[in-house]
Amino acid sequence: MNTRTGKEGLNVRHRTVTWEDSSVIYAGTVEEKGQRKERSKKVNPWFIPLLYPVCILFVVYQLVLYFDGRLPKGVTIPEAVSRKGSPVFSAERAMGHLSLLTSIGPRVVGSHENEVLAVDFLLREINWATAALAAKEKHRVTISKQQAMGWYYLAFKPHGVMNTYEGIQNIVVRLASKEPSTTSLMINCHYDSVPTSPGANDDGFHCAVMLELLRVLSEPGAPSLPHNLIFLFNGAEENPLQASHAFISQHEWAKEVRAFINLEAGGAGGKEILFQAGPGNAWLVQAYAKSVPYPHANAIGEEIFQSGLIPSDTDFRVFRDFGNIPGLDMAHAKNGYVYHTKYDDISRTSLGSMQHTGDNLMALIPSVMSAPEFVLPQNASKLSAESMENKSIFFDVMGIYMVEYSEGFGTILNLTTVLLSMVVIFGKKFGGLSGRNEKSWRIILCSAIVLSGWVMAALLVIGTAVILDTLGCHMSWFTRPALIFPLFYCPAIAGCLVPYAFSSSHSSSHQKEKADWWDKVYLDSLGVQLVWTFIIAVGTALGIRSTFIFTLMVLFPTTAHLLVALCYRFRFYPAKTWLISRHVFSLVPLMIVFYFGHWFFSLFVPISARIGSKMNPDLLIGIIAALLCIMAFSHIIPLIHVVSSPRNILASLLVIHSVAVLAVVLTPIGFPYGSKPTEPTPQRVQVLHVRSRVHSNDKVDQRNLFWMVDLDRNGAHFSLPKAVDSGCQMISSQTCEEILLCGIPVYGSRLLGLLQETHIVPAPEPVIHEPAVLKLVSQKAMSTQVRRLTFSVTGPHHVSLFLSPVRGVSLKDWTFGEVPNATYFWQNRPTYHIYHAIGVKFSQPWECWLDIEVPQGWNEKWVIDVALVAHYTHSDPAARATKIVNDTLGPVATWAHLIAWTATYDSWKF
Repeated sequence: MNTRTGKEGLNVRHRTVTWEDSSVIYAGTVEEKGQRKERSKKVNPWFIPLLYPVCILFVVYQLVLYFDGRLPKGVTIPEAVSRKGSPVFSAERAMGHLSLLTSIGPRVVGSHENEVLAVDFLLREINWATAALAAKEKHRVTISKQQAMGWYYLAFKPHGVMNTYEGIQNIVVRLASKEPSTTSLMINCHYDSVPTSPGANDDGFHCAVMLELLRVLSEPGAPSLPHNLIFLFNGAEENPLQASHAFISQHEWAKEVRAFINLEAGGAGGKEILFQAGPGNAWLVQAYAKSVPYPHANAIGEEIFQSGLIPSDTDFRVFRDFGNIPGLDMAHAKNGYVYHTKYDDISRTSLGSMQHTGDNLMALIPSVMSAPEFVLPQNASKLSAESMENKSIFFDVMGIYMVEYSEGFGTILNLTTVLLSMVVIFGKKFGGLSGRNEKSWRIILCSAIVLSGWVMAALLVIGTAVILDTLGCHMSWFTRPALIFPLFYCPAIAGCLVPYAFSSSHSSSHQKEKADWWDKVYLDSLGVQLVWTFIIAVGTALGIRSTFIFTLMVLFPTTAHLLVALCYRFRFYPAKTWLISRHVFSLVPLMIVFYFGHWFFSLFVPISARIGSKMNPDLLIGIIAALLCIMAFSHIIPLIHVVSSPRNILASLLVIHSVAVLAVVLTPIGFPYGSKPTEPTPQRVQVLHVRSRVHSNDKVDQRNLFWMVDLDRNGAHFSLPKAVDSGCQMISSQTCEEILLCGIPVYGSRLLGLLQETHIVPAPEPVIHEPAVLKLVSQKAMSTQVRRLTFSVTGPHHVSLFLSPVRGVSLKDWTFGEVPNATYFWQNRPTYHIYHAIGVKFSQPWECWLDIEVPQGWNEKWVIDVALVAHYTHSDPAARATKIVNDTLGPVATWAHLIAWTATYDSWKF
């Protein structure tokens, strides 16, 4: 033994410890046996260490809620008028625009509301907003009203669609710079909406913001812009994405666009988030990062959105893929409960949200225009492969500060973090290891224990999701997201604790007296860090940019470890000093994880109401909860060693979890939906009143039915009290084998794979005032093996053709250019979807031709199955369908939002 004098002048006795003591692994002090025995008697009660994560959770979550809800004060009209200097954005004036636009009602493509009233409103407001500039400088504001027709293939996941249109309208305004310029920045919104929704937030909100921006930038004294600014008010985004294609492929101003800012919505209110950028072009994210006063951005959102997990898309895709233009995609995602429902009205937003978006755009526009890359010629032409790969890693810190760096720098940062982490884990001076291999293997063993806990956490969460699903308690947390904590967080934490609670080190009090708990905390903390380090290495190798979140989780505790070692000159340091510094530094990534977690749940909980009935939403939310739980508490879990009874904590968590499961199963607390006027959480109930006919020779088989599109796990019949008694049943697989599309008027290609998960109910025959008609205009031989069939179609504003060549026959060519590879197959036959929408209707019918290639010596009568689907989504047919559904199957529950219209299906063999 030797003696060392501490800084306080106290003599502390030490002794050399071998590995067999199993009591030290770091370079710290070791107490004598008697001292350890005395300390073991003072071990904290089992619940004391539990207070640490609970308090951290509470404090951090409250901070997250505060910063997430923090919005600027909306500038009123009198305040805007009274301010001297440059004109300012007024949220109150923008809200006035929104009020007038939403008073028109739902604005469905082809409806009078969208094609006449909304267009007239925008033209009137644009002329008013630019009146001051027009009087002063007549040639700086140009207004263009576009009507276009065209087509393009939209590669939706999992099934693409040939998207065709005619009479689609855009209102385009160009605000020219004072000095002549041939380059423009474009800002885009869409003023159309889905059926039954006033579309206040999706996307009237941003059209109102753009009108106010146009006024501010047209005022005398407005900041001078170095380039032109184009405002695109597009009239057909919900169709989907047709008006943006009409502009970028046909409008004369499209050629001068060097970059764009797309404004969208997946919810209502709150802050808009930058969730997509590109393709490549990190300079756009840099312009955002250095300019906006209220940053809110996340590269994780970009990777999730582009994975197809979120059942939505935006005009960003069209500008990027068909215009080869770099841009930013920004959207409001909070309160997704009201997205595409009747509740998406002006009451769901606020002046603060308006001001947040307006102020950010006021700063972002000149920042993008002033970037050197904005005027480079290659940005207007097809992007190079190198440019496509030039991506950014970006995220905001609680809305206060924006972090942005290139993907290349991110790779270097990740690998540096991996290297430093391995040094502090296995380095002798940093980790106090004597260099013996068994000590290294001990940390690896701790990592294996950590992983086993994570696996157990996943199993418990998955088990809970399966049990709730089996018992029919789907989405019990939908209205009360707080239930996610006892239902999924508690079993996830319990799973992480299982290996520790049942380890031999806690099997007897005698062993506890001998054990050095701080050493075990140290070992397991390094084990956790080793696992995250491995994940960083794998994520970096796979090129996953979201790996940055794991880098933060390792970089901060590693830095703390290095600083402690440096302060003690790489010699002995107390375990408590190391532990405290580690957890203090870990507060930063912990806060960021909670911030991201809050955003994830605010996004995915409402989305669970529109992902279809195939996916178990409890499994989705449970997995997200387990992942966030592991990320948030992985550095805290090792503290289990300092408690006297880990099993008590484990038991408490499982009791809380069990009580929550019983509560949602046996009491109304688990009912998923709510009809609170201020905070509705509705079920989306989509029912189409259908006339379905199959034409075979001179015979027509007709069925009249209600097609209930199950948008969530509970199904549409959940909210229709008479549906089951009226003969509700799932679509027959036999019918689907015999009839193309099962005889159902599918309106979106994404529903093709969900058909047999939907329900039908017998119905009275619908009234059809404008029937859809398909005519075979001509049939001629183009060669010995190619036949050309020409069809004409008349009908409502929204129709689709589904084409399925018989076996041995192929679709060689058609009106729309190259035939894409089929992604949907019926009876193992490739099947193609052509969607045609009409904004302003012309008199002539829509025509298309198909070149069908048959084998040599083909003698069969039929070469192709064709289905014509028509949807009457607005005006009287939609209102009539809503009434019939309510009278026959309803009345629909108060907590449900009914979306109904009339549709027809007709199929032939040619």
